[in-house]
This record gives sequence, structure tokens and C-alpha cells, in this order.
Amino acid sequence: MTRAGALPWPAWPGIGIAILVACVWLNQSIGASEWEAYRERASSPTANWVDSVRYTFACLYRRAGDEQLYFESANMILGRPADTEFIRRERGEVPPEFVSTFPPADGKWHIPYAEVPLEYPAMALPLIVGPRLLVSSLRGFGFVFGGLMGLCLVGAIAAALDAARTAGTDARGLRTRAWLASGLLLAQGAMAVQRLDAVTALWIALAVRAAVRRQPFALGAWMGLAVATKIVPALILPALLAADAGEWRSSGSKVLRRHGDAASSTSARPRTRFALGFAATLVAGLGPMFLFSPHALANVIAYHAARGLQCESLLGFVLATVRLVTGTRMPSTLSFGSSNLGGHAADALAGICGPLSIAASLGLGWFVWRVRPKDDGPDAAQGTQRVACAALAALVVMWLTGKVLSPQYMTWGLPVVLAIPALLGIRLTWLMMATMAVTQCYICGHNDLVVQGSALGLLNLGVRQAMLAVVGYLAVRSLSLRSAHAPSSVT
Repeated sequence: MTRAGALPWPAWPGIGIAILVACVWLNQSIGASEWEAYRERASSPTANWVDSVRYTFACLYRRAGDEQLYFESANMILGRPADTEFIRRERGEVPPEFVSTFPPADGKWHIPYAEVPLEYPAMALPLIVGPRLLVSSLRGFGFVFGGLMGLCLVGAIAAALDAARTAGTDARGLRTRAWLASGLLLAQGAMAVQRLDAVTALWIALAVRAAVRRQPFALGAWMGLAVATKIVPALILPALLAADAGEWRSSGSKVLRRHGDAASSTSARPRTRFALGFAATLVAGLGPMFLFSPHALANVIAYHAARGLQCESLLGFVLATVRLVTGTRMPSTLSFGSSNLGGHAADALAGICGPLSIAASLGLGWFVWRVRPKDDGPDAAQGTQRVACAALAALVVMWLTGKVLSPQYMTWGLPVVLAIPALLGIRLTWLMMATMAVTQCYICGHNDLVVQGSALGLLNLGVRQAMLAVVGYLAVRSLSLRSAHAPSSVT
């Protein structure tokens, strides 16, 4: 027996390997400014064999420009010298206020949003300024930031495994999932630890854990943090809340807490406790933005609302394919930090993506509610499967209907799929791993072909979109099987 909330010891070796993969293996490369010199040194006839061997992995996990954006933004906030030309190049075409003026390097604190233009909510500030206070170089910043994001992902994995344990998954099943977690990290690649999305993944994993343990206040609090970090995770709320119908219909007299199989009395309705938790962390996360500037939040939302149709989005893929077939192909252009399609058709599709995502998320929530079991009994295994599959399906719907599908967004689903119990969870984990690997194939191999809308790039991208659709379909299908049983073993 293990005490409540603790993972059985067989899962910890896999967790330890996941720490090494996330914080060390994926975090080993160098930045773009050092890359050319390193490549020449590694390819030289007199090169050290260690450099030559390591070159392949350093190339595979090379550091993203996002990290330097964080680094330069932190420099500007702290009044230190910053490479503003890099910021202009990396963002591309953006609203004038984001590139027109930058604060001087005078050693003084400069107010975020008011003096330093940022496209991230305030939750990102400690994560980009903190590492800069610890180290002075870009390389050091990358290693510290990557290690921090790696720990966030490992925490998310542990939360997901605990959710699976709540469903009755035995030690063998937890051990299998712990080892598969490292496979997911390797398949997602360096982007898993080089962006702020690892933090969002942690909040979503903790929200799923709270949902399966029927802790409404904690569920609200973790989702509030997720929304305060990235805004768009709000779209998974309808399906996540609809997945456990019995909890929200409770009058508050008796609310079953699945962990420990004990019932406890509570004086507040679950909906009230959820709302309090959500509001508290949402205000705590977004509130500081209004202290920096009354227009900070509105400007961040306007920045992302003005983004074009990204070439990796589903509708972007469809439009690029039509243009390729009809001979009207045009390459994507850099704007708002990503490669976006241009033209009237692209602008029109980008405009409908927001309403489409909201409608699809609400539709999924309605479907999850409609197919709920008639008897909301205390079957923790089936309850966990409903919650985790609803969360995964909602993420896929959000990805495929959005105007932006940056590959790092899939990091949010990395821990969620591990929370799904039984053989279904194992199968979906392998499928999600393959989807991430296909994505990494074009990111590291021929991303320029995707940006240009060429046949090979679109073929690779189309395979990825189809695999995501299959993941979503299987997750939704499991919700419609009302008699589905989630056994404790995953053999």
C-alpha cells in the first residue's frame, strides 16, 4: 500500500529518467549566435571526435529564438543592453508600438508593457526575469530557463500519473507510463523546454488531477492559472466541466473525493468553490498587468487577435494545399513571431477561427454532457477516463480550429494523455508520441518547405494534422462508450 497522494516506488525510476531527459538531454545545445562557429569546428578535419559526434544532437536540439526573445526582453526590463535588432527580426511584422521604441540601457528598472513591449501575460515575467538575474550570458540563460521548464514538465507528468493512480492504475501501469513519459519528451524535442508552454502544461495537468479527485476549488485555481498564462486554455473548460456531471449537480451535502475513497461534507456548492478558485488565481495572474499599464491586457489580446493565419494551422494547411494544386502558391511571411499566410482568403479564414474555436469547444462540451452516464456513481476508473479524455479531446479541438497551431502547443497534451487509464491511455500515448515525432521531423528537417507551401512540406504537415484528428476522434469515441470500463491493470 502507498499513502494517499504518493506514487508507488516503481514509477520513480521512470520519473528520474524523465528529469534527465527534460532538464539535461533536451537542454544540451547552444544558441544561434554560436552555431556557425560550432559547425565549422565540428566539421573541420582536425575536429575532436567528441565535437563531431555531439554535433548531430546539438543540431537536433538547437536552441530556439524564443529563448533569446525572453533574454532580450528581460534585459530591457532590467535596463541592461539588449539586441533590439534581433527582436525586430524575430517578431517580423507587428504593430508599431512593439518595435518603434525601446528603453535605454541605463541600469534602471523599466516597466513591462508600459516601457517594454511584451506579448506575454504577466505570469511570464518571473520566468523570464528570474533566470536573467541568476546568469549574465544568453547561453547560461538558456540552460537555466530550459532546466526550469523541464522541471515544470516533470511536475506535470507526476500530476498526470497521480491522476491515473486515482483511477486504480496499478504499479505496473504507472511504471509503464513513467517510462513512456520520456518517449513523449524525446518525441516533442527541444521545443518542450525552450518555450513557456511547459508552465501551461503543468497547470492543465494539475487541473485534470483536481478534476478526477473532485476538488472543485483546486480545479478552478489551476485552470485560472492556465488561462492567466496563455488565455486560450479557457477553451478546454466546457468539456472538462461537463466530464463529471455528478459533481456539478451536487447540492453540497456530500461530495465524494475519489482519492482515498472517502466522503466529506462541505458547506459550499461545487460550482461556487470552482468559481472562487478560478477567480482568485485569474485575478492574481492578470491583475499585475493593470498595475503596470491600464492597457496592458488589452494590448496583449489585441496583439494575438491581429495575428494572421499560421501556415501550420489546419485551415492554413487546407489553404496552402489549394494554392499548391491550383498553381497559386505563395510562401508564408514572418509576422507576430510566426510564419503566416497572406492574401484575402487567409485573412478571411483567420477571422473565422476565433468564433469557430469557441463554437467547437462549446459543442464538444455539450456532447460530453449529453453522453454522460445516467448513473454518476463513484467509479473512479470510468470517471478519470471521462475527465482525461475530455481534456485531451478539447485540446485537439482547440489546436485544429485555431488560426495558430505552433508545435509547442502540443506540449500541453503531453501530461494529459498519461492520465488516461487502462489500455486506451497506453494506445493514445503511443499515438501522441508518433504525432510529436512527425512534427519534429519537419521542424528539424525541412521547416522551410512547410513555410514555402511545397508538396513535401505539406505532405508531412498533412500527416501530422491527420494523426492529431485520430487522437481527438479516439478520445471523443471513448466518451460515447457509456459502458466503457477502465481496469486497474494496463496489460
